[in-house]
Amino acid sequence: MEGNRTALSFEDVTFSYGDVPVLSKVNFSVPAGEFLIAIGPNGGGKTTLLKLALGLLLPDRGKISIFGKTPGEDPAAAGYVPQDAGLSRDFPVTALEVVLQGRIGGTKKWGWRYSKEDREAAFAALESMGMAHAAGRTMGLLSQGQRQRVLIARSIASAPRLLMLDEPLASIDAESRDSLMAWLAELKGKLTVVMVSHDMSVISGHATAVACVNRRVFYHGSAEIVPEMVEAAYGSCPVELVAHGIPHRVLAVHDHDDGEETHIHD
Repeated sequence: MEGNRTALSFEDVTFSYGDVPVLSKVNFSVPAGEFLIAIGPNGGGKTTLLKLALGLLLPDRGKISIFGKTPGEDPAAAGYVPQDAGLSRDFPVTALEVVLQGRIGGTKKWGWRYSKEDREAAFAALESMGMAHAAGRTMGLLSQGQRQRVLIARSIASAPRLLMLDEPLASIDAESRDSLMAWLAELKGKLTVVMVSHDMSVISGHATAVACVNRRVFYHGSAEIVPEMVEAAYGSCPVELVAHGIPHRVLAVHDHDDGEETHIHD
C-alpha cells in the first residue's frame, strides 16, 4: 500500500491512430490501492488507455505518470495482462518459462538462463495463482482459464505495484472467473488494480471505482450499480452511471445536447 499516493495519472491526454481520434482530453487519477474497473463500448479506447499507461504508445498531447514517473521509466512498477497473448498452443513453452519472462530486471545473464532467485520468484507467482502444479507443463496442455492464470503470474513475477488487466475474464468458464476475481479481490489495498471488463456483474462485488471509457474517461470513485448503468456507459451522460446518493467524482468535460458542461461531484 502506497498511502495516499497516486498510482496512475492522466493529465489532458489525447491520442489518435493516424487521423483517427481515440482518446480526447483525458483527465483522471487512480489512488494507490484502488481496484478500478474500466467499462465502455468496443473501440472506445480502453485497451489504448492501458497501452498508454505502460508506455507502449505515446500520447499526442498530455502527461501520464505511474507513481510519479514516466511510463516505462520503472518497468517493474507495472504488470500487464494483455487481452490476447498471441501465444500459439503448439509453441513448446512451459508455464514456468512463460512466467520467467515477467522477471523484468532479473538476473538472467545468457540466453534463457535465469538465476535461482528468478526461478524462485516465478514459481512463487505460479503458486499464488494456484498453478504451481503446472510449472513444467506446456501451455498447449492447459485450459483457457489455467493459461490466463499463468499470464497473470507472469505479470506479477516482478512484484509490481500496479497491475493492469485487459479483459482477463474473456473466454474462461464461470468457475475460473469466480476464483480469479476472488484472488484479485484479495489485492485490495495492497496493490493497485486497473481492469478492463465487459462483465458488469464483477463491479459491485469487487471494484472500489469505475471508469467509463468512450473517447473520454469518466471516473467514479464508487462502484454503485443502478439500472441506467449500461445505457450511461454506452451512450448517454455517464453521470447517471452512479447513484447520486453515493459520493463520486467525474473528472472530465463531456458533451450534452445543450452544449458542453463540466461535472465534478464530491
